[in-house]
Amino acid sequence: MDPRLEIINNNPIGKGLDAFRASFSSVCEDGKIPCTPDALGQLDQDELRKLIRAFLRAVQNLAAADLLPAWTGLGGSLRADLLRLELSLSSDDDDFDLDRIKPLLKSAIADTLDDADIWDQIQTVVTESILPPRPITSEHGKDVDKVLRNELGALYVGIPRFREAFFGRVAGLETASEAVFQKCMEGSEPLFNNNNGWSGWPADAQQNAVYSWLTKVSEKLVTLAEEYKSTPTHREIISLRPNKWTRAYTAEHKVDVGFLDVRRAKKDCKYHWTHILVPGEVKSNPSADTTPEAWLDLGTYARKILATIDTRRFVLGFTICGSLMRIWEFDRLGGIASEQFDINKDGLQFVSTVLGFHWMSREELGFDPTIMAANGSRPCIEIERNGSTERLIIDETIHRIRGTVGRATTCWRAHREGDPQTTTPPLVIKDSWQYPERDEEGELLREATDQGVVNVARYYHHETVQVDGTDDDIRDNVRRGLDVTTATTYQPAEGLMPPPPPPPPPPSTMPPPPPPPPSIIASDEQPSRGGRSSSRIASKKRSSSSSQIGGAPLPPPPASDPAGVVDAALSNRVHRRVILRDCGKPIYKASSRSALLDALGGCIEGHESLWRKTGLLHKDISINNLMINEEGDDDDDDDDDDVEGDDDDDDDDDDDDDFSWYSFLIDLDLASREHREGGGGISEGAKKSKTGTKAFMAIGVLLGEQHSFMHDLESFFWVLFWICTHYDAQGNEIGPTEFDSWKCESDHKLARSKVGTIGEESVFLKIAEESFTPYYQPLIPSVNKLRKKVFPGDKRWKRPEPKLYSAMRKVLREAWEDRELMSDGGYF
Repeated sequence: MDPRLEIINNNPIGKGLDAFRASFSSVCEDGKIPCTPDALGQLDQDELRKLIRAFLRAVQNLAAADLLPAWTGLGGSLRADLLRLELSLSSDDDDFDLDRIKPLLKSAIADTLDDADIWDQIQTVVTESILPPRPITSEHGKDVDKVLRNELGALYVGIPRFREAFFGRVAGLETASEAVFQKCMEGSEPLFNNNNGWSGWPADAQQNAVYSWLTKVSEKLVTLAEEYKSTPTHREIISLRPNKWTRAYTAEHKVDVGFLDVRRAKKDCKYHWTHILVPGEVKSNPSADTTPEAWLDLGTYARKILATIDTRRFVLGFTICGSLMRIWEFDRLGGIASEQFDINKDGLQFVSTVLGFHWMSREELGFDPTIMAANGSRPCIEIERNGSTERLIIDETIHRIRGTVGRATTCWRAHREGDPQTTTPPLVIKDSWQYPERDEEGELLREATDQGVVNVARYYHHETVQVDGTDDDIRDNVRRGLDVTTATTYQPAEGLMPPPPPPPPPPSTMPPPPPPPPSIIASDEQPSRGGRSSSRIASKKRSSSSSQIGGAPLPPPPASDPAGVVDAALSNRVHRRVILRDCGKPIYKASSRSALLDALGGCIEGHESLWRKTGLLHKDISINNLMINEEGDDDDDDDDDDVEGDDDDDDDDDDDDDFSWYSFLIDLDLASREHREGGGGISEGAKKSKTGTKAFMAIGVLLGEQHSFMHDLESFFWVLFWICTHYDAQGNEIGPTEFDSWKCESDHKLARSKVGTIGEESVFLKIAEESFTPYYQPLIPSVNKLRKKVFPGDKRWKRPEPKLYSAMRKVLREAWEDRELMSDGGYF
C-alpha cells in the first residue's frame, strides 16, 4: 500500500473536524442562512477567513498531519505546511486566494467525509497557496534544470547493449517478439508495413494521439502474444490524463503515459505513484530526443517513484519523441539510456519493448526481491545470523530520504518472526546504498558494540544485500555491467564529478590530540558499571519502546560523500543493510526541555565513548542522528548505584533484549578513524574532505581544517542552537527561519555567519532573544554557558581539549537540575 494512504487509513479523521463544523454552524446561525455547503458563497471575506483559520487549526491537531510529509519541500510534516498556510492568512494579505479553499471546506462539512479526498485537497491547497506558480523565465528555467540535474545525477545516453542487459533475461521474449512481429505484417491490412511503419500512427505525433495509439497497439500486441505467455501479467499501458490523478499529484508531477499494475489500480480509480511500473514521456518533436527536456521530465517521474516506493531498487522508463524511442533506467547513481530507434523503421524492437515491459517480473522492473511477503501480506526479510536463518517482519517505515541519487537511506521498524510485539523491543533495519570506498557501517557498529561503547546504537547484524546470488551494486548488478563510457553523451569530465582536488587545506589551529586515556569518562567523573553512564543527564537503563527513529529531515543530506571519486562514470554504490537493537526518536521530539538536555548529554557521552574506545569520529552530528528513548521504566535506577569494576555480567546485560539506551547516536555512515600525528590510518582524500550535515558543521571544518573530535563537539552546540530556533514544545517546526539559509550557503559564507553568531556575548544574546522559539527562551542562559565552553573567550579552541566533553555535560547537567529554569506551564 502507498505509505501515504496507509497513514491516512490508520489515522482516520473521525470527529477531529467537529470543532470546525460547529464554528461553521455558528456562523450560519448568526447570519441567518441555511447551514449547507452553499452557505460558503454567502460569507464575507472576514467570516470566510475566520472559518478557514478554524479549519486549519482543527486539521493541525489530527494525527495524520504529523505523520504525512510536508508537500511544499520546505521541510517538516504536513502540519508545518498547515501552520505556514495559517500564518499567511494575516488580515493584511490581500493577495491570498480565499476562494481556492472553498471546495476543501465544502468537503469538510459534507455529511460523509472522504478522508483520502480531504487530505488530497489539503495537500493541493498548501502547495498552490504557499508555493504559487512562477513565470518560467529563461533564468528560472536554467535554475530548474540545474536542480533537476543535481537531483537526478549523471545521465548517460546512447549506451550499446542496453536492450540485451535489461530485456535479455525475460524468458521467451525474443522468440515471441519475432513471431508476433511476423503476424503484424500479415494480412490485407497489416498492422505494420515496411514502407509506412505502424498502421494508425499519428503523422503529427501529437501527444494525445500518441497516447491513444500506444494504448490500442499495446493491447493488440499482448493479445497476439497470448499463446507464448499463458500466465496473465495484469499489466497495461494506459494514458494517465490529469483527471486520473489524485488532486495532490496534479499540480506539478504527473506521468502522462505508462505501464500500470492493474491489480493495484482499477481503471476508474485515481492513480498514485505506487501504481506506476514503467513511466513514459511523449514529445511531438523528434529533436526533443537529443535535448534534456524529455530526459529531465522522465527523470522527475522516476525520482517520484523511487521516493514513494521504498522497495524499488531502480526504475525503467521510456521516451518517445516523434517516432524516436529510447529506454531508460534510473537508480542511485543517476540515469542511463539506450540508443535511439525509430519505431516505424524498427518495428521488431518496438514489439520486443512493449512485450518486455508487459512480461518482466517485478524484480526485473526494479523491485527488491529480498523483501518478501510474510504469511501472504506483511513484508519481511531473511538474514543469516549465528548460523541460522531469521525472518524479520517489517512493521512500518519510520525514516526515508526521498531523493534519487545518493544513499537513499530507509529505516524500517521490525521484529523477529515469532517474537511477541507487545513485549519484545523492536529492531531497526537500515537499508542504504553506500560508496564501496567507505568503511562498512555495520563493521564499525559491531566494533563499537564489542568494545562496550555506550550510547551508540547497538549492533545486531549487517550484510551486503544479495540479488541473483551476487552483491547488489549499481554498476554490475543493477546496470548489468553496462559501460557508461561507451555512451554517445559521455565526456570524461561530465556528470556529478566532484570538483578538482582543492589545494591542501590550511593546517588546523589545533595541534594533534594526545592519545585518548583508557577511561571513557573525563577526569571529573567516575566510570559506571559496564560502560553505562552513572550520570542521570547522560544515560539511564531503559526498556526499549515504540518510539520512532524517524522525523522530518529538515537539513539536507550530509555535505559530502567520500573524496577521491575522479569521474562519475567510475562511481558505484553497494546495497547494504544494518540492523540495530536500539530504537528511538530524534531528540527534538523530546517530551520536555529537561529530557532534551538529558538526551544531549547522553549523546555527548556516547561520542566520547566511541572516540576513546575505538578512535572513531562520528563526523555527522545533526538533529536526526541524536536519538532519545523515553518509553522506559523511570523508576529503574539500580544501575546508578553500581560499583565501579563490577562488570561480571556486562556481556549478558548488553545482550538483554529488555535493555535500550535512553539516548544514543546513530548513523556511522561518514565515521572514520581520527588521524593522529605519526599514526597514519586515513587517506589524503579523507583528510581533505568535508563531511557532515552543513547546518551543523563546525567552523573549522567549513574552513577546511582536518576533522577532529573538537569539531564534532562544536556540532553538538549547533544542534542545540538549531533546535531552539526551529522547534516548539511538541517538536514541530515553527516554519522557515533566517537560519535556513545555512543549509545551502557556501562554506566560507556559512563560516562567517557562524562566527558572527557566537563571536560576541552581547550579540549572541540578542540573536537568541530574537530567534529562540517561546518554548526554548528559558534555555538562553544555559545555551550561552555552553557557548562559552565551546568558544572560550568568544574564540575557537586553539588546541584539542578532551576535558571539553565533561565541561559541556556539566553545563547541561546544571541546567537539567535547575527545576525553576526547566518548569514552565507544565513543561519540564
